[in-house]
Amino acid sequence: MQRNFIDTLEKLATTRIDYCSARIGLENARILGKEGKHLEAAEIFTTTASQFRELCEVYKIEREHREFEGIYHLCKAWEQMELAEEFSEPDKFAKAAYQFSKASNFSNEPKNKLLASGNSTYCLALELGCEFDKSYDTEAKAQMYPKIKSMLRNAASLYEKGSFKGAADWALATSTYFDAAWHLIKADEELEISKKKEIIGIA
Repeated sequence: MQRNFIDTLEKLATTRIDYCSARIGLENARILGKEGKHLEAAEIFTTTASQFRELCEVYKIEREHREFEGIYHLCKAWEQMELAEEFSEPDKFAKAAYQFSKASNFSNEPKNKLLASGNSTYCLALELGCEFDKSYDTEAKAQMYPKIKSMLRNAASLYEKGSFKGAADWALATSTYFDAAWHLIKADEELEISKKKEIIGIA
């Protein structure tokens, strides 16, 4: 009986150590991402995601299981975002958006749901934004521009509802970048000098 009790305590201790290790890895990866070390961050997010997936198998209580499942999807989302930043590949932003959406479904906290939903919408905007930057077709850009603006406004709104002001400001700043890019395109097309200067001034 005592042996079984000791074994249970050892398993609990090991699980807590695994959890702490995964959390440390997650925070380290986020720091590396902010420093622009995207590949290193992506590798750690991959490892951390696997750790949280294993924790999902250990914890059978629904609340804890859902929490770890949600963090797993967050790690997968951040992994794809780091790869997207490194290689400028739109499809990776799309994959990140999908994982953020999954994370939102598993979150028990309203604020975290709003953050994950905001991140998902923001990634969809970046996916289309990459296509916008790569395209030389003005008509295609004209169709993409309002969609990007709409998604970034929606992302900012979700962030604001969750009181994530920094994220909301960043989404709006990204929107301003696309405003400037679009107005410069329009300025290039304008033949009248006075109007060209006016458009450039807006940009």
